[in-house]
Amino acid sequence: MTAQLALPQPARKRLWQRIVQFKIRNQSALLDRVNKGDDARRLRQLARDVRSGDPDNHEAQAAQVYFRGLVNPQFNRAQLRFYNAALNYGYAVVRAAIARTLVGYGFLPAFGLFHHSEQNAFNLADDLIEPYRPLVDATVLTHFPEEPDRDLAPTDKARLIALLHEDVTLSSHSAEDGRCTLLAAIETTVSGLSGIVLQDAPHERLALPRMDIDVITRNDDDDAP
Repeated sequence: MTAQLALPQPARKRLWQRIVQFKIRNQSALLDRVNKGDDARRLRQLARDVRSGDPDNHEAQAAQVYFRGLVNPQFNRAQLRFYNAALNYGYAVVRAAIARTLVGYGFLPAFGLFHHSEQNAFNLADDLIEPYRPLVDATVLTHFPEEPDRDLAPTDKARLIALLHEDVTLSSHSAEDGRCTLLAAIETTVSGLSGIVLQDAPHERLALPRMDIDVITRNDDDDAP
């Protein structure tokens, strides 16, 4: 906990840069998957331009393009509709798993790298979840390609919880990409953050998930995270 709180601001900013880049690249990969190539290319450019700490707020710029391309131009995350309910539930499941793992490694989840709300007990979990969000998005679109006109049912919630045990691809500059369950990926992400905090390891040690390009048609694999 002492080491976490003493992490220098430049290191926090570099970690946040890496997290945002992975998130936007995963979003772009999912847009490619749903044949939104122009929007995907725009997001990949945003990801390349992310600077330390994301002072230009590329994360928010990408979100505006992403959700409208993913669902439809009229979609926004504030609407009361099935997709938003499903996304919120899936995010909550992954967020809880990240928070539990952080506590297991001795972190104070209220103290984030970027998120810093005094009313939020899980700011650090909200930092780390960002690259995982597109995996939830992909699950929702895969199982509900046409948005149902109904409330979220218990069976829908069970399907989203099952995502924790599905295989994802984990990427790190310090190791070759590998496949593992989402729960195991979260463990590796938090373990990497622990090494960065305790051993002053490079920020590239933070292993993060990337959208599986095996199920995505792409022409520019060199842009993959």
